Order: sequence, then structure tokens, then C-alpha cells
Amino acid sequence: MGESGIGAELPGVHLRWLALDEQTLDAERLLPLLSDEERERYAGTVAASAAERFVFGRVLLRMLAAELTGTRASEVRVVACCPRCGGAHGRPRLEGRGIALELLSVSIAHCAGAVVVAASSAGAVGVDVEPTLGTPERGERITRIAGAPFATGGMRPADPVLHWTRIEAALKADGRGLELDPRRVHVHESHHAAEARIDGVRFRLAEPQLDPALRVSVALGPMGDAGAGPIIGWRREHGDALADSLVSAPGR
Repeated sequence: MGESGIGAELPGVHLRWLALDEQTLDAERLLPLLSDEERERYAGTVAASAAERFVFGRVLLRMLAAELTGTRASEVRVVACCPRCGGAHGRPRLEGRGIALELLSVSIAHCAGAVVVAASSAGAVGVDVEPTLGTPERGERITRIAGAPFATGGMRPADPVLHWTRIEAALKADGRGLELDPRRVHVHESHHAAEARIDGVRFRLAEPQLDPALRVSVALGPMGDAGAGPIIGWRREHGDALADSLVSAPGR
């Protein structure tokens, strides 16, 4: 599927996503594309499914960044440094030849069924994804952590999962992630737009409909009074595309 319209909510945000239930690609085949720090993180992740999603996310982000900047996936470095402990985790950023990569704000999200990555040069971007379906207990846990979601008049009933993906996306765009109390994120919605506010800073929100089984939220900010404009588009990727990126990997 080529990039397609997502509505009129965010400008210059590019999404790529991978449906994990369709993948037969072994994540270890992609390790040559990763840095030593990323391979160490992969090896140190106890849950095999989480380790696999980590690899897919890092490679998918490299592919998107390479496409946007006209370079190769193997020439893109994804780095992260926790401001609290100095570990190689936290908000990702890009490095490589030229300034174009460093001008992109990027975000990665994954859940049991999918990996989603986002990139934008129009502001700080954050993305989150969760399975649409869940137990009532899941909604109760979200409410305890993030506060109660609200119903938007006649548009739709209160949706705890959507409430959570919006908050997570905004926290990622803010840069502090879950180091910040999720209750400090205040979501405002009208018939035409939605936004999140954190300590007075506003982030425009959008919910691209990638798949009925997924709730995906994107945040972009900080936004001014004029709003932010439309997302450019998204595309679904497949394992063979990730494998193709190995062609330019070092040692091949």
C-alpha cells in the first residue's frame, strides 16, 4: 500500500508499520544493520517477542529515514541515551552523513501485533500503538494510571485504549516519556481536532486508521494557534522489504 491520506490533522508526519502476525522473517538476520549497543540490548531483552519487536522497529525506522533523506538504511544510526542513567534507551534520534537525518524527529512503538515508526521534520513527534480489544480490567488499569477517558458527545463513547495511546504519544513527543506522570497530560477534543497539553505545551493529536485491530495515536508539537496541518501518509511494510535492506549492510 502506498502512502495514503490520513486526514487533515498533522503535517509532514510519515508512518511505516509492520503487522507481526504475518512475519516469518527471523529478527536475527537483521542484526548486521544494528549497532553494537543495539545488539547488546537485543541480547539482554529476556522476552523473545519483545526482543524481536525491538529489532524490527530499529530496522523499520532506518528504512523510513533512508527513504526520506535519500540515503541507505545501513548508513542510518539510531541512537538513544537515557538522561537519567546514561543507558542506551529512551527517546531515539538519528545520526549519519549530512544534516538531514538529524533534523528528523522520530518515534517507535510496538505491541503484540504490530510495530509502528514515525518521522517528521515539522516538530517533535510521538507515536503509540495498542491492540484495540482488551479486558475490562485493562481499561480499569489505564484509568488508575492515566485518569478517566471522556466520552466525546455523540461521536463515540469513552475509550480507555485510545486515551492511553494519546497520552503515550504526547509523552514521547514531549521527550520525557513515562518519567512524567501520565495524569499531567490533558487531552482536549472537539468535532474537528484533538490536542494534548503538557505543562502548557500543546501537541496536535491524530489517530490514523492503520488496521481495525489496532489503536494508533500520533502527537506532533509544540503547536501554535494556527494548528498543525495534515499528516502526509503511511505505508505498510513487509518482512521482505526489511530483508532487502540487508544488501547494503556492512560486510555484505
